[in-house]
Amino acid sequence: MDATTVAVDLAKSVFQLAVADSSWRVIENHRLTRIQFERWFANRTVSLVIMEACGSAHHWARWLNSFGIEVRLLPAAYIRAYVRRNKTDAADARALLDAARAADIDPVRVKSVEQQALQGLHRIRSLWMSTRTSRINALRGFCREFGLSIPQGARTGVEAISRVLADPRSPVPALIRETMRLLIEEIRLLEQRVAQLEREFTALARHSAACTQLMSVPGIGLLTATAMVAATGGDVTHFRDARHFASWFGLTPKEYSSGSTRKLGRISKRGDRYLRMLLTHGARAVLRAAALARDASRPLDGLRTWATEVQRRTNHNKAACALANKLPASATRSCATTLPTAIRSLVRTRSSNAPPSPSPPDRFIPSPHPCAETDRSSWQTGSHPRDRTPITLPALQQPLVPIGASRADSMSAPVIQSPPQMPDIRLQVIQPGKSETRSILIYGGVHRRIVSAT
Repeated sequence: MDATTVAVDLAKSVFQLAVADSSWRVIENHRLTRIQFERWFANRTVSLVIMEACGSAHHWARWLNSFGIEVRLLPAAYIRAYVRRNKTDAADARALLDAARAADIDPVRVKSVEQQALQGLHRIRSLWMSTRTSRINALRGFCREFGLSIPQGARTGVEAISRVLADPRSPVPALIRETMRLLIEEIRLLEQRVAQLEREFTALARHSAACTQLMSVPGIGLLTATAMVAATGGDVTHFRDARHFASWFGLTPKEYSSGSTRKLGRISKRGDRYLRMLLTHGARAVLRAAALARDASRPLDGLRTWATEVQRRTNHNKAACALANKLPASATRSCATTLPTAIRSLVRTRSSNAPPSPSPPDRFIPSPHPCAETDRSSWQTGSHPRDRTPITLPALQQPLVPIGASRADSMSAPVIQSPPQMPDIRLQVIQPGKSETRSILIYGGVHRRIVSAT
């Protein structure tokens, strides 16, 4: 049989196959069950399998790769344009063959099991945080119906509602009082689970040189670093430059142009919404830190000076998006040099039952990259990482030891009084033979400042 390419339209229990020869001409069509699909490749000689990058696609790609078959995952949004006439499973499979011949469609990198597991942890945390927020909003609505005004803030609001429910003279009826207490207990349980998950993220980041380097970039903290390590596929070399890396997050302007008229609109909001949200919040924290430094008459580096100037010309939200657009560019070379080995290190640490042991100092020595502390004064508008000489980060040439609180989100930390006063994470740089230590304070998952102490 002269079959070289197979396009597969994936589903939960029914798989549609379009078999093509070396001339990309469809010679067979099959509709298989899950068991038949697993057996079908055992008796065929296939050189290339094309699938949409949808649910379960990475699992089947890894399974086919184990047989030595090349797998090409194509973005699902780009396949629709190749569907002819009616939308059927057979038409979708034929559209995959046509889209695979388009040279301008870049395939999606196949994720490993460890990457998807780490991404799953972030999705679980997001679900827990969403559930916590919905429970708090429900309690606020119940109290408002009985004439009670609850102050703003998640921690402050939960404490106020708890005091109301504990007061027997409050206007909350006894019929609903016990059920509202159950919601309070559910919120506390969710906070404990989120705290435990963030402690695991902290332990994982300690054993990853990539996370350490990413966290040295302003606006990238614990959550953003671990999520970026899990989502980039272990390799960012397929991005042509930092600009394309930023567009992958949906942080570049959407273009609507024709002829000599060029219109640039808002950010495209394409790509990973979760990572885009983390980068935007990190940029907001950087702007907040720059405002506090300016009010205290402290000097600002080139990046923060540029961001505050954009904020003065436009508004806070546009400045935050513009700064978030620059953060992936700062992390591009760091990702390209260290991410391929970071994922396995992260998951080996999580799967070990023994407590994490301090890693040797040489694992935390950052490789040269342009986002170092000593090079921030050279960050200017329009600059490119390849245009500057790499500089190492002296402050991170010693192992980082977490001390104090290990929270990466101030909203889920009941023990934190106020994010501007107490750090969510405090990483201490231990220098053997010296009486002076340096602590890196991270607020809301964002690296803020370094404090020296004897």
